[in-house]
Amino acid sequence: RCLSDWSSDVCSSDLIQLLWQFSPATGTVLQYHIVDHLHATDTQWGLWQGIFFGSFIPIYAAYAFLSRRFALRPLLWFGFTLAVFQMCPLLFVDNAVGAIIAAAPMGIIGGLAQASLVDLVIRSAPRGSQGTMMMLFYALYYFSIRFGDLFGTWIYDKHGGFIPTVVITIIVYALILPVILLVPTRLTAAKDGEAMEA
Repeated sequence: RCLSDWSSDVCSSDLIQLLWQFSPATGTVLQYHIVDHLHATDTQWGLWQGIFFGSFIPIYAAYAFLSRRFALRPLLWFGFTLAVFQMCPLLFVDNAVGAIIAAAPMGIIGGLAQASLVDLVIRSAPRGSQGTMMMLFYALYYFSIRFGDLFGTWIYDKHGGFIPTVVITIIVYALILPVILLVPTRLTAAKDGEAMEA
């Protein structure tokens, strides 16, 4: 029974995590782009990081409110539909200040998708295995993000710079949407605090 739980419920959330964290245009490539091409200082790169990740905080707070009023399924769809376009603001900036300004909407967009994904992962865990599930979730995070860094730097260095990495990231994020269709409805039909179907 436990194995069937893991296979039916966990696979879709883990696949979303692998796709979501595999983002060749972020991490190392983004640092190259902002510092080398937009001529940001090290301090500005640090500021970009602070604004980007800091923008998740109000969205997490808003998610706590929204998740008690809406079922998880529309929150997943809305969050990841927006997330497809998360990297697009950087295509319209040509200096470090513009990139720093773009960090806030990028963080807001990413925060909603990330919050809904964590909600799904918690719901996907078989009873009594929540700790194991979260460890798997974070192992997949590090695996996918580092592989995305490796692939992204190869594209950046050998195949056209930053824009191709953004295009690949958009395509990968768009692939998350059909995976949401694979998530069992019983995991996403309830609001936070409501009992899920057995």
